[in-house]
Amino acid sequence: MSEDEINALFGTTTEELDAKAAEYEDGSWEGPLVHHVRGRPSLYDETMTDLHVRVPRSTLKALDQHAASAGKTRSQYVRDILATA
Repeated sequence: MSEDEINALFGTTTEELDAKAAEYEDGSWEGPLVHHVRGRPSLYDETMTDLHVRVPRSTLKALDQHAASAGKTRSQYVRDILATA
């Protein structure tokens, strides 16, 4: 895909992007400044912590099978179970 095709998908041109970049670089840009956070978005509005549990291998296998049949990851499945406890 060419640069022009990509720009067309976003409804802009290289010239428009260059003009916006020049405004930003010379300090005349008046657009919003957005703080970007690295990593995945938080699942909850509170600090997360780890929970480590040792279980027999057969229990883990069964847990993974249940999670897969529910269309969830192991972590999602366990969080859902704990939320109902």
